[in-house]
Amino acid sequence: MARPFAAILVDISMPVIDGIEFTRRLRASEHIRGLHTPVIAVTGSAGTKNRQHYLASGLDDCLEKPVMLDQLKRVLEQWLDQSDSAQVSTASGAVDPAGHKEEANPIDLEMLAEILGTDDRSELDEILQLFAEHFPPLLETLQACFETQDRLSLQDAAHAGKSAAASAAATSLRSLLENLEKSAADGEWSSLSAMMEAVDEEFQKVRDFCANPQFGLGSQLD
Repeated sequence: MARPFAAILVDISMPVIDGIEFTRRLRASEHIRGLHTPVIAVTGSAGTKNRQHYLASGLDDCLEKPVMLDQLKRVLEQWLDQSDSAQVSTASGAVDPAGHKEEANPIDLEMLAEILGTDDRSELDEILQLFAEHFPPLLETLQACFETQDRLSLQDAAHAGKSAAASAAATSLRSLLENLEKSAADGEWSSLSAMMEAVDEEFQKVRDFCANPQFGLGSQLD
């Protein structure tokens, strides 16, 4: 029996039955029939921890709101062609034909071009340089708030950093800062230290990339 849908998009925060519960019920039904329909989460929070939770719950992939058409197209193309032996995993980077994982670029240049409304390399380069120059003071503010355990100020600083990272299409950095913002709001100090380290490490990757953006531009936009 053929599956009735090629793929399913679910909102994690659907009323009555949320996306995770829906997927669990679907998987139980499909197990009996030997089927597997790709299920893609649509959520306002697609940080690393949340993504891992979604995948462990039976979902196949995750898109963060607002969903851009190009992103939706890429994800659907991936999951609608299960015969491709060199699939792309949006959760952990690309897989080459030899099975080696490639680390994704810290800046999504296609998204940045869409945000700016241009793919002119000099303009993208200029934005990246400005971001690399102006983000470090935000990191200093985050560290100061963390050291004084100023929960509200840490939350505000994380929110500002998240917005800045989103504007530069630093997707992983944005997700880490979103998690930091939420944990600060909840007062989860026991996990904040590791989150602070993760943010700092990811920004180092972003800064290294911004120092030589033409390498990434050629691979993502050509």
